[in-house]
Amino acid sequence: MSSKIDNNVITLRPMENKGGKGNIENDPDMVKLKRMIDDGEVDPGRTAEYINQLPDEERVHELEAEVDALKRIIRQRNTEIAQLEEQIEHLKATGSTTKNIDGWTARMVNGYLRVYKSIKGKVHSIHIGKELDEEKARAKIAAKMKDLEEKGVL
Repeated sequence: MSSKIDNNVITLRPMENKGGKGNIENDPDMVKLKRMIDDGEVDPGRTAEYINQLPDEERVHELEAEVDALKRIIRQRNTEIAQLEEQIEHLKATGSTTKNIDGWTARMVNGYLRVYKSIKGKVHSIHIGKELDEEKARAKIAAKMKDLEEKGVL
């Protein structure tokens, strides 16, 4: 353990093991802590009690792994956010939020994609999903057109 002493508040931190020794004698914070204990400024019993409350090494490694996993998730989310911001900027630049697929107009409304087409004065729509998959949209359009032909609308 090494420590950081600031205004009589002692913060202990794990110390790197250099050269096979703890190097406590060479750590200026530990030297200062020892001097403060010797001078009676710090209660050694409370310091030892605090040291005993520190998590064991295995728990520290578990927490570090958890922090690393959370950092990866944050980086991934930031990448997704950046991609979505690029898409938004592209849509703003083109001025269009619609796309034409086989004569049907695809629009994103409230997070869901639908395609619309006016046939004989009546607007027909097909729900596509949350993301634009043109193959899926074309398949649904073909099925809807077949259905409309069978009903005699076309």
